Amino acid sequence: MNRNKTVQPAPQQQFRFNKVNTAPKNIVEQNGKRKIDNPPPLLPNPVVNGEHKKLKTDESSNENSPNGQIAETKKHLQMLNDLTLFHKVKVKYDVINESGPQHAKTFQVKCSIYNPETNVELESYVASGTSISKAKQSAAEIALSQTKLEKPTAEQIKKKRSVKKHASKENQPNRPLSPLTKSRVSQQAEIELHKLNKRLLYDKHSQIEADKHHIELIIDQLKKFETTLLSMLGGHVEKVSPIGPFAKGLMLKTDKLVQLVVTLKSHPDYHTVKDLIDKLLQTDLFKKSENTESDKIYVDISSLASEYCFYFTSSCDEFEAKFQVLFTSDDLAESKEIVQGNYLFPLDHCTKLNLALKQQQWFENRFKNSPNSLVVLKLLRDMCKRDPDWHLDDNLLELLVNICFQRKNTQDLNVKFREFFELIASGALLLSEMNIDCKYLGGVDSGEVFCLRDFEGNLVELERSRSENLSRLAQHALRLIAFRKIDALFAMSNNKTN
Repeated sequence: MNRNKTVQPAPQQQFRFNKVNTAPKNIVEQNGKRKIDNPPPLLPNPVVNGEHKKLKTDESSNENSPNGQIAETKKHLQMLNDLTLFHKVKVKYDVINESGPQHAKTFQVKCSIYNPETNVELESYVASGTSISKAKQSAAEIALSQTKLEKPTAEQIKKKRSVKKHASKENQPNRPLSPLTKSRVSQQAEIELHKLNKRLLYDKHSQIEADKHHIELIIDQLKKFETTLLSMLGGHVEKVSPIGPFAKGLMLKTDKLVQLVVTLKSHPDYHTVKDLIDKLLQTDLFKKSENTESDKIYVDISSLASEYCFYFTSSCDEFEAKFQVLFTSDDLAESKEIVQGNYLFPLDHCTKLNLALKQQQWFENRFKNSPNSLVVLKLLRDMCKRDPDWHLDDNLLELLVNICFQRKNTQDLNVKFREFFELIASGALLLSEMNIDCKYLGGVDSGEVFCLRDFEGNLVELERSRSENLSRLAQHALRLIAFRKIDALFAMSNNKTN
C-alpha cells in the first residue's frame, strides 16, 4: 500500500436548483447585467454586386404567431364594421351555444346585421371556434364572403370614417375646461374684444371728423387772408396764428368756427383795429367776392366794440366756414382811454389770447408725433358735446389725455382710450385732496402725489361734486367697454357691431 498517494477531494455536488452554480459558464456579471462571453457569430448579409442585401425572414412564421392571428381577427372584424358603417347598418355578435368539456370548449357565435332604426335583422351567419374571438373571426369572415351588401372602395370607407369622427366631436357633451384652456379662451376673448372696440373707434372717428376737402378749403382761405394782411399792413402786424380745434387738428363736422389771432406790434385799440379792417375790405380778397356768386365773403364788424373782434364768413358751393379774427400784442399796457371815442382793448382779453397761443405751442410739442392721441381727443370732444353730463372743456381734455399718453407702455388706440376712463374712474381728480399716489405719475413707489396741473404748472381744481360725478360716469363707460357696449357710449347704431 502506497502511503505517499494523495487522496483527491471529492467534487462538490452540483445542485440543480442552485441559481449560482447552475448558471452557464459563458455568462458573466458585468455592471449588474448578465452577458455572454462568446455570443454566437452573426451571419453576414450576402453581398450582391458590391451591395449588402438583407436576409428575408420567413413570413409564414408571422402568420402562425399569436400576434398575426390577432391582426387577422381585427382585420376581418374591422372590414365588416366598415362595411356596415358605409351602409348605415350595424353588426352584433351573440354566443348561442357552448359545447365540450371545460378545458376544451367549442363556442358557436351568431353574427347578425340589422337596421338600428327598426331593429330588423337583415342577415345572419353562424360560425364556431375554440374561443369566442376565433368564433367571431370566422363569423365575420363568412359574412364578408356571403353578404349581399355592396362592398365600397377604400376611399369611400376613409371618407365615411372622417364624417363619423367629425359628427362624434360635435355631439360630444361639454366638458369642464382645464385652467390652461380657460386662460387661452379668455385671452382669445380679450383679443376679439380688443379688435372689435378698435374697429368701432375708427368707425366712429370716420363719422365725426371734418371732411378733408373742407379742411383744404379753409387752409387755402387762411393763406390768402394772412398774405393780404401782411402785405397791406405789415408795419402794424407781426403774425397771424390760428388757434382752437382747427389749429390743433381736432376739427369735427359740427365745428364751423375758425379762430385767428392777429398779433400787433403795440397794444390794440379800437381806432387802430377799425382802420385795419377798413383797409382790409378794400383789398382784392374781399372785392372779388362781391362779383362772384360762387365764392363770397361776408364781413361783420358789429361785435368789435363788445367782443373786440370781427367775423367774416366764406361761402362757396361746397362749403361755408365762419372765421373769428381776434387781436392782441406782446407789448401790453394798462387799459386806459387815449382820446374821446377811442380805448385800448381790455388787458384780460389780450392776456387770455396770449395764453391760448402758448397753449397752442404746448399742444404741438406734446401731440404732434402721436396721431392716436388726436383720434382719442376727437372722440372725447364728440362725446362731451353729445352728453351734457360730461361737459369737459377742451383744455381739461387735453391735460387728461396727455397724462394717459405719458405712460410709455403702449400707444395703442384702444388701450389709451380705456386708460382715459380708468384715470378718472380711479378717483384721480380727487387725489390732490386725499394725498394718494397715482400710477399715472410713475407708480405708487414714485412718492409723487397726483395733481392736475395746466401747461404752466398751475393747479387745476374742480368741485368735489363734479369730480365724483365724473368718476361715476367713467366707471359706467368702462363697463360699457368691457361688455361690448361701446356703441352705446358713442350713440352708434347696432349694425356697427355686426
